[in-house]
Amino acid sequence: MLKYSTICILGGLLYIFLLIYDGCNRSSPILNVPGIVLTFDDSSIDEWFNILPLLESFSMKATFFLTDIASIGNEEIKKLRIIQESGHEIASHGYTHIDPILYIKENGVLEYIKGEILPAKDFLTMNGFHQESFAFVHGIRNKKIDKELISIFPNIRGVSETQRHKRIQRIQNVKDIYFDQGCQQIIRGFCIDVIQEVNIEQIKYILKKTKRENKIIVFYAHTPKENTSKGKWEVKIDFLKEVFKIVNEMEIKSFRFRDINHV
Repeated sequence: MLKYSTICILGGLLYIFLLIYDGCNRSSPILNVPGIVLTFDDSSIDEWFNILPLLESFSMKATFFLTDIASIGNEEIKKLRIIQESGHEIASHGYTHIDPILYIKENGVLEYIKGEILPAKDFLTMNGFHQESFAFVHGIRNKKIDKELISIFPNIRGVSETQRHKRIQRIQNVKDIYFDQGCQQIIRGFCIDVIQEVNIEQIKYILKKTKRENKIIVFYAHTPKENTSKGKWEVKIDFLKEVFKIVNEMEIKSFRFRDINHV
């Protein structure tokens, strides 16, 4: 039979392992309120800039995960700075939006970090955008990539595996999108672009569950537009308004992605 002291040591080692594995910082306070994190991916900077008044009117915060770094000019930088100064977050989505698994298969994980991750992070940092968050391209990841990126970014967004592999038939079956407010570094988002055919009743269900169970939900989209096209990575602005209205009615607090492990 194991001695009590041995059991304590083993228990302590297990605790340390879990901290390392999930990249947790348990000294960070836990949020005490249900919350929503709105995120946008890629490089639709003009469209993002144009919804600033809408976000402000509903007291919504957002995180914008930026990629296609080489195409960003001075005018885009100016708009991104105004977005950040308005209380939002500018974060990294990689330098060229490549599939990490395919790239690593050919070049290795260190070359992926060297060629895709660090140049984007350095560019954003150099231009005054504080870097704490990263979003995987299409949510594509594995344990090897996770391990490397956790050492670079304290907050990482994946995507719902349920949603990524098939369209949602019953929103009740999507269980991997609710953040338990505590120690979790890689958090899965739920896409609300028109390509996913998400309706407002599904959004209501998610937000009610978020409110009832005191969770955090992360939504992501790409290009906000007045008129969207079927099958595109776009979100209708009127749909965003409906979502924001429900969030306000339910008194669900809006956070930037970087906030949820640091508030």
